[in-house]
Amino acid sequence: MDRPTDASPPPEHAYWAEIEEDLSVPDEAEIEEIESKEDSGTSATKYGHWEKTFFPDLGDPEYKPVEKARLSWKLKGVRGTRECPNWATVMRSPAAYVGGYWWTIKFFPRGNKTDSLSIYLECSSTIPTPDKTLPKSEFKVLRGVPDATLNDCTPDLELKTEKTDDSTALLDMYKSKYTKAAAATQERSQAWRVAAQVAVIVYNPDEPRTGWMQSSCHQFNTHNLDWGWTDFHGPWDKIHMRQRGQHQPLLRNDTLAFDAYIRIIDDPTHSLWWHRSTTETTWDSLGLTGYRPLGDSGINHSAEVAGLASWLHIAPFSKIIQSVDVLKHLTNCEFKPKPLCDVLQRILWKLRSRSESQYVDTDVVTATLRNLNEYSSDVSEFWERLRRGLELELAGTKAGEDFAKLFDSPTVAQFREALEPINTLPPDYNSRICVPADEVKTTGEALTRYFSTKPGRWALPPVLNIELNRHKLDKATKQWSLLYNRVDLVEELDLTRQVADGQCGRYVLYGYIVHRGRRTSGKFFSILRPGGPGTRWFAFDDGSDKRVECLTQKTALGPHLGLDASKKPDQKTGHDVAVVVMYIRSDVVGEFLPGPQKPWDASEALKEYYETGKYPFNKTVDGKPAESDIQVEVYSLPNYNEMGSLFDTYDLMSRAKSSNNAMYLSVPRSSTFVDLRKKVTLWKSSGGDAVPSEHIRLWQIGHTLERHGPTLAFTRVSNLNGTLDLPAKVARFWMQIVSDEEAKYFAMPDPPQTVISTQKPQPAGVVEQRSSESIHEVDDSADPALPERRSEGASDNGQLSAPTPPSSVEENPDSDADFARMVASEIRQMDVAAASEAAQQQREPLTPAEPATELTIQTRPAIEEASEPASAVQLPVPHVYYFLQLFDPDTQALRTMGTFFSCANENIKSALRSHLPNPPKNIIIYQRSETTVLTSLSASEAFSPTSTPDGTTFIVSEHLSAEKRTQLHTSGNFSNPGSLITYLWALSRSHPTQSFTGTITLPASFSNDSYTGTLLKGHYHGSGTHITPLGSAYTGTFIFSLRHGHGTMTYPSGDTYEGSWAHDVPHGQGTYIEAKTGNKYVGGYKDGKRSGKGVSYWEVADEEADLCSICYEGEKDAVFIDCGHVCACVGCAELVNLCPICRRVVKKVVRIYRT
Repeated sequence: MDRPTDASPPPEHAYWAEIEEDLSVPDEAEIEEIESKEDSGTSATKYGHWEKTFFPDLGDPEYKPVEKARLSWKLKGVRGTRECPNWATVMRSPAAYVGGYWWTIKFFPRGNKTDSLSIYLECSSTIPTPDKTLPKSEFKVLRGVPDATLNDCTPDLELKTEKTDDSTALLDMYKSKYTKAAAATQERSQAWRVAAQVAVIVYNPDEPRTGWMQSSCHQFNTHNLDWGWTDFHGPWDKIHMRQRGQHQPLLRNDTLAFDAYIRIIDDPTHSLWWHRSTTETTWDSLGLTGYRPLGDSGINHSAEVAGLASWLHIAPFSKIIQSVDVLKHLTNCEFKPKPLCDVLQRILWKLRSRSESQYVDTDVVTATLRNLNEYSSDVSEFWERLRRGLELELAGTKAGEDFAKLFDSPTVAQFREALEPINTLPPDYNSRICVPADEVKTTGEALTRYFSTKPGRWALPPVLNIELNRHKLDKATKQWSLLYNRVDLVEELDLTRQVADGQCGRYVLYGYIVHRGRRTSGKFFSILRPGGPGTRWFAFDDGSDKRVECLTQKTALGPHLGLDASKKPDQKTGHDVAVVVMYIRSDVVGEFLPGPQKPWDASEALKEYYETGKYPFNKTVDGKPAESDIQVEVYSLPNYNEMGSLFDTYDLMSRAKSSNNAMYLSVPRSSTFVDLRKKVTLWKSSGGDAVPSEHIRLWQIGHTLERHGPTLAFTRVSNLNGTLDLPAKVARFWMQIVSDEEAKYFAMPDPPQTVISTQKPQPAGVVEQRSSESIHEVDDSADPALPERRSEGASDNGQLSAPTPPSSVEENPDSDADFARMVASEIRQMDVAAASEAAQQQREPLTPAEPATELTIQTRPAIEEASEPASAVQLPVPHVYYFLQLFDPDTQALRTMGTFFSCANENIKSALRSHLPNPPKNIIIYQRSETTVLTSLSASEAFSPTSTPDGTTFIVSEHLSAEKRTQLHTSGNFSNPGSLITYLWALSRSHPTQSFTGTITLPASFSNDSYTGTLLKGHYHGSGTHITPLGSAYTGTFIFSLRHGHGTMTYPSGDTYEGSWAHDVPHGQGTYIEAKTGNKYVGGYKDGKRSGKGVSYWEVADEEADLCSICYEGEKDAVFIDCGHVCACVGCAELVNLCPICRRVVKKVVRIYRT
């Protein structure tokens, strides 16, 4: 609330003091009217009645009342007189000491910036200073234990004050009376919090039946000292006038009486009745619980936040993530980037940091999963995709083995001596145990039901996930609904009889995931006990507040579990319901659930990386670089015949390394790119014809885009004068030799003057980046500890000792050694010559360089026609560098044709056709973004450096005929590169459904449809049954997820179609039957519409067609708003959420009447 000063500058006219007493009384008729009301005899002095009204039982044994009190304040001089008006803006009562705190009634006689009376209760941990001017008043405080009768208690304080301008005596009286309290409050922590039920009654002391009351509940704290009602009662300038129904006006004799009721509650959660304030906009989760909240900046109650909160507070999982070297890919090309481990490490660092209390943003995880084509809005599916992504990144490591042990059953081989069969949990979907929610009442019953499906004992993991399947198709309405029945959570499970001998059979409840709202809401949050049994429950609520809220046992295991059988669910608004329950094996619970984890003791370099995103690779010592040399790797490929359909820069480096097309050397950081290119030129020229240095083009590779895995991120080297003093220990470059023909446009000559610098220059401008946000800075992700690579061909003086990577297999050692010695000797001679030339240039003044010969270029075809370049444009011309792939539908592969240069603004279609040996007549061109995103390009589009960064992949596909596409689909092959890439990507990531071929049953979930049948390459293919989210059920044949062949569709209205399908719609001969009438059509269809010959059979008269489409008994007398369809009776219409005809959401049902 606003806090005005006690006294404002006097206005010109105190009109509020110029009032006349209203002495009117009600007549007999009005008295009869007053007495006929139920609350006519309720007086402000009926204290027992008001206590029961204001202090209801909280219904939770952990919320214990501590003390209660009633403050009675009779105030004279509310308006003042004409001669001496009351100028005070706010008037405060004397203070009362209740429950260890000081309480004051704060009254605004002319409203707090409103036209009503404003009244607040103020709480303080110290004795408040009284107002300087005190009105004439009477004040009494009665306090006692929660069940005491206050009228029987001796007043704790009772005083009368005359109007005075000196309140010193009152303050001295308080200090003498409450000596111990004054001393105690001085020692109280400044972060105090007190929860209280409060109420205020304002009444006429001469007629206590005339009054007004307000009540509330609030947590008073250092950020929120007062609480009350800005618009308590009003208008304030009318309270001296008797209103109808009152015996007397509220204000009589310029006197008002206030009774303030206070009951203090012992709140162990520190969250009861907390309200936002200007200085505490969010609940202090970290300070009050020890846990920092998680949240998504764009979505409230997101699935990934609920899933991450559950895993990140399991200590072994955090340790596994912390142990991963997420920067190793920058020093060893055999290791690819680990984007999920990287973002999880950053989240863990912030989560365990105590430097700030804001929530930790999980957008980085969401964005990374989206970029990996692995995002899901369902918690169980999110866990599956996150886990599978982590397993791919940790494959072949101890961390990967430890990760699997958390959620998967031990292998059967560990129980060889078992007398009974040993069963294990299926590893898919995080080894979940899925049971129908409507068939069990407790989690113990759910496990008993699941374990009874197989004979023998079970080998169980330390973390046990029980998923309650709550999706059900309502047969009457033909709609999916969510089961909201309550399933109680057993806090400790004894599974000794079910688990294998030698395993601990006791499991304790860790927490559960709550789904909030209707089935399609997509809202989840987690309720966890991360400290284990006997500790506090916390709701990791990422709603609008983004906080971790402490809960009582009753709240944690009560309203969020579902509805009791006596309550009817509301499918339109939905309810809170538990969907996944998590248990931890009791013998490891202390290790797994330690409570708030301490800050991460990471190295200073890693701390800087987590805080800034940049790793300090080469810090300076006394103004000098810590390392004077940098290791350089240069890769190239003469052809791409052995590259797969999908590849990235790490695949390119690996292929180049295995084919002896990699160069390794160590050079001074002061070396320029001109120096590097000379060494590369010598390397490439040593095996045959000489290669001009200007034909050598370089790109920096080995980095990745933000929140991506390995990609084709190429960063062009455009400033050859720049030095190799890069923020990395290893600099990797891709090299391309420009042909003689294309050198006229794309060669890069040496700068006119090149001086070897002895000072550490700025690396700015060395590389031309895609955009400010499209790639990591190089120092974002390098490894702090680079192993010595002397054996890999580099020596201390920067000389190349062998062009062959150390891991390559040498088929001809003698020739390779001779070749290495020859290259090393020539490089040494080149270094000596360069050093001599630099020394000479330092001794002699530099002469102005003559301008380089430049070319003027109009278009590339025009250049090819000219025998000599025209005039003056510097090489290279604006251009792009890209990969070209050809989609081969017969082999189901993308064949890489090579890498090419093209001038900017050149027509893409023409350029790509010129690079194909036998281009098809009609082609379709796609540009591939990261992962699986393809963009179809028009025939008129041209290259642009902004939309076509270096390393872009273009895919050319022949325009296939309809017959060819049908032939491919029938044989189980893709007819376009987009579908092929999606499948190959899913296959590379071992996706359980998108890469699956075989028979499968997919139950309905929050993100998936229900399907039973065969899958081919992740698509419905062959025979199967598919039920859509709207309730339509199709049984028949599919081709690549399209209804094709013969099948039967049952629509939500009950109507059926049986017959031929093509491309997802009825096509051919079929029979359509209306469920409500029995009317039938038998005949032809084309593209989903009746076509050709057909016969209609009418079973009912027109008047019978007016029956409700749902129950077929009542008359159609309801219209759906706002689609306007009339197809049901009112009774049935109120039961559905979607219109049976158009499937739009029903906002309102209106009864109609026929004439």
